[in-house]
Amino acid sequence: MKIAVPSNDKKTVFLRTGRAEAYMIYETDDGKIIKSYHRPLPEDLVHKHEHGHHGHHGGHRHSHRGLCSFLKDCDVVLLNHIGPHLKETFDECRIRYKMARQKIAEEAVKEYLEMQYG
Repeated sequence: MKIAVPSNDKKTVFLRTGRAEAYMIYETDDGKIIKSYHRPLPEDLVHKHEHGHHGHHGGHRHSHRGLCSFLKDCDVVLLNHIGPHLKETFDECRIRYKMARQKIAEEAVKEYLEMQYG
Protein backbone atom coordinates (compact mmCIF):
# COMPACT_ATOMS: atom_id res chain seq x y z
CA MET A 1 0.00 0.00 0.00
CA LYS A 2 1.21 3.50 -0.79
CA ILE A 3 0.14 6.33 1.53
CA ALA A 4 0.58 10.04 0.76
CA VAL A 5 0.76 12.76 3.41
CA PRO A 6 0.99 16.48 2.52
CA SER A 7 4.24 17.66 4.12
CA ASN A 8 6.46 20.52 3.09
CA ASP A 9 9.00 19.92 5.88
CA LYS A 10 9.23 16.10 5.53
CA LYS A 11 7.97 15.71 9.11
CA THR A 12 4.59 17.26 9.88
CA VAL A 13 1.22 16.91 8.17
CA PHE A 14 0.76 20.20 6.31
CA LEU A 15 -2.35 22.03 7.49
CA ARG A 16 -3.84 23.10 4.13
CA THR A 17 -3.72 20.12 1.76
CA GLY A 18 -4.52 22.10 -1.39
CA ARG A 19 -1.61 24.45 -0.69
CA ALA A 20 1.01 21.81 0.10
CA GLU A 21 4.13 21.98 -2.07
CA ALA A 22 5.21 18.39 -1.39
CA TYR A 23 4.09 15.05 0.00
CA MET A 24 5.72 12.35 2.03
CA ILE A 25 5.06 9.01 0.37
CA TYR A 26 5.08 5.91 2.55
CA GLU A 27 5.23 2.48 1.00
CA THR A 28 3.91 -0.19 3.33
CA ASP A 29 3.68 -3.94 3.43
CA ASP A 30 1.75 -6.05 5.91
CA GLY A 31 0.96 -3.00 8.06
CA LYS A 32 4.55 -1.75 8.31
CA ILE A 33 6.37 1.14 6.66
CA ILE A 34 9.07 -0.27 4.39
CA LYS A 35 10.10 2.90 2.55
CA SER A 36 9.41 6.64 2.67
CA TYR A 37 10.45 9.56 0.51
CA HIS A 38 9.64 13.21 -0.07
CA ARG A 39 7.90 13.99 -3.37
CA PRO A 40 7.78 17.71 -4.26
CA LEU A 41 5.00 18.81 -6.58
CA PRO A 42 6.07 19.99 -10.01
CA GLU A 43 6.14 23.79 -10.12
CA ASP A 44 3.03 23.93 -12.31
CA LEU A 45 1.01 22.07 -9.64
CA VAL A 46 1.97 24.24 -6.69
CA HIS A 47 -1.17 26.13 -5.65
CA LYS A 48 -1.17 29.67 -6.96
CA HIS A 49 -4.00 32.08 -7.48
CA GLU A 50 -4.22 32.58 -11.22
CA HIS A 51 -6.94 33.49 -13.63
CA GLY A 52 -8.21 31.11 -16.27
CA HIS A 53 -8.12 27.78 -14.41
CA HIS A 54 -10.94 25.50 -13.27
CA GLY A 55 -12.73 26.45 -10.07
CA HIS A 56 -13.40 29.79 -8.44
CA HIS A 57 -12.11 30.74 -5.01
CA GLY A 58 -12.05 34.13 -3.34
CA GLY A 59 -11.92 36.09 -6.59
CA HIS A 60 -9.20 33.83 -7.98
CA ARG A 61 -9.46 30.74 -10.13
CA HIS A 62 -7.46 27.57 -9.59
CA SER A 63 -7.50 23.85 -10.23
CA HIS A 64 -6.62 20.80 -8.18
CA ARG A 65 -6.96 18.41 -11.16
CA GLY A 66 -3.20 18.04 -11.57
CA LEU A 67 -2.98 16.85 -7.97
CA CYS A 68 -5.11 13.84 -8.92
CA SER A 69 -2.50 12.76 -11.47
CA PHE A 70 0.29 13.44 -8.98
CA LEU A 71 -1.37 11.17 -6.38
CA LYS A 72 -2.89 8.53 -8.69
CA ASP A 73 -0.37 5.86 -7.62
CA CYS A 74 -1.29 6.27 -3.93
CA ASP A 75 -3.93 4.20 -2.19
CA VAL A 76 -4.90 6.84 0.36
CA VAL A 77 -4.02 10.41 1.34
CA LEU A 78 -3.88 11.26 5.04
CA LEU A 79 -4.59 14.93 5.69
CA ASN A 80 -5.47 17.50 8.36
CA HIS A 81 -7.97 19.54 6.38
CA ILE A 82 -9.68 19.44 3.02
CA GLY A 83 -11.47 22.42 1.54
CA PRO A 84 -14.68 22.06 -0.46
CA HIS A 85 -13.02 22.51 -3.87
CA LEU A 86 -10.31 19.93 -3.21
CA LYS A 87 -12.85 17.53 -1.66
CA GLU A 88 -14.98 17.79 -4.80
CA THR A 89 -11.95 17.18 -7.03
CA PHE A 90 -10.69 14.22 -4.96
CA ASP A 91 -14.18 12.72 -4.98
CA GLU A 92 -14.48 13.14 -8.77
CA CYS A 93 -11.01 11.63 -9.30
CA ARG A 94 -11.67 8.87 -6.76
CA ILE A 95 -8.70 9.85 -4.62
CA ARG A 96 -9.29 8.15 -1.28
CA TYR A 97 -8.49 10.30 1.75
CA LYS A 98 -8.76 10.08 5.52
CA MET A 99 -8.37 12.67 8.23
CA ALA A 100 -5.16 12.30 10.23
CA ARG A 101 -5.38 12.77 13.97
CA GLN A 102 -1.62 12.89 14.39
CA LYS A 103 0.38 15.98 13.43
CA ILE A 104 3.61 14.07 12.67
CA ALA A 105 3.34 12.45 9.23
CA GLU A 106 4.94 9.12 10.13
CA GLU A 107 2.82 8.83 13.28
CA ALA A 108 -0.32 9.51 11.22
CA VAL A 109 0.66 6.67 8.87
CA LYS A 110 1.37 4.30 11.77
CA GLU A 111 -1.99 5.11 13.33
CA TYR A 112 -3.76 4.52 9.99
CA LEU A 113 -1.99 1.19 9.54
CA GLU A 114 -2.89 0.16 13.08
CA MET A 115 -6.56 0.89 12.34
CA GLN A 116 -6.33 -1.12 9.10
CA TYR A 117 -4.35 -4.09 10.38
CA GLY A 118 -5.13 -4.10 14.11
